[in-house]
Amino acid sequence: MNTPVRRYFSFSVNLILIVLLSSCSMGVVKRSTSLTKKEANVAKREFFIKKKLVILPIHNESPFGGKDLEVLATEEIRKYLLASGRYLIDLQNMDSFPNSQAVFQGGGRNINTLINRAKGFGLNLIIYGRIVDSSIRQKEDDIGLIKEVFLFGSSTVEIRVLDVNTEQEVLVKKVDAFTEDKSYQIQNLTNENKFELRRDLLRQATKLAVAKLIQPIWEKTKKKEWFGRIAKIVGKKIYINAGLESGVKIGDIMKVLTPSQDVFDPISGALIGKTKGEVKSTIEITDFFGNNGAVGILHSGGNVSPGDQVTLY
Repeated sequence: MNTPVRRYFSFSVNLILIVLLSSCSMGVVKRSTSLTKKEANVAKREFFIKKKLVILPIHNESPFGGKDLEVLATEEIRKYLLASGRYLIDLQNMDSFPNSQAVFQGGGRNINTLINRAKGFGLNLIIYGRIVDSSIRQKEDDIGLIKEVFLFGSSTVEIRVLDVNTEQEVLVKKVDAFTEDKSYQIQNLTNENKFELRRDLLRQATKLAVAKLIQPIWEKTKKKEWFGRIAKIVGKKIYINAGLESGVKIGDIMKVLTPSQDVFDPISGALIGKTKGEVKSTIEITDFFGNNGAVGILHSGGNVSPGDQVTLY
């Protein structure tokens, strides 16, 4: 083989190798065993277990809107929280809880009963609230047989969130929302049509108010740690009251904690808060069961019992 041919052959081979190597590397994803602090914080925010909660039916204290606004506000909160993908809403045990009206009328005296009941159902949060005020104002300008009508609707909604683990209110938030409507109406507009216009405006204002409350709920509850419980122990298998639906993964390590303790002010005797439980063992998740349960085995430590509190390691 003469020199020009050899050079051409060598060049062709090298070109083919370059193309093959470059094409093979196109689909490779670079991975690193170390994360920057910023990357670690993002990863932590994206890794979560859904918090289970109950929404007590919202109470309408306003003289307008009645039960219609109560149902609307409750369903709007439920819809927004479900759409976020970060919460599980307990509908099965709703009948075991009072409505928001009973909680407000009790003046906080039945909060402990609420919290203890929520613990029994494995809940992390309780949400309740009220429509403090809703109203319609109307302004009319007559133009012959036609009149120009301005309707102004307003709604004030208050939401409260109880963290079951710390037994404290983590959010008390009240917001206002306003809507308006301008229309031209025939003078003999029926009362039925007038009622529908006012009802729709009140509903719209209430929806807007509820929408303003969703971000504060998320901001306050995302910082709260998720907690579950050991439901049962059979042989070496440990059954947890949260599973695939909650976002638990196979291989997750759960900490088993000792009971938290109340801390009181030594002078006033007032309750300051609760201590965090100490880690007494760990459990590795190996399987799922039922609608939303997980099975684990002892990973380290011992002395675990049904009812023990667990959280992500």
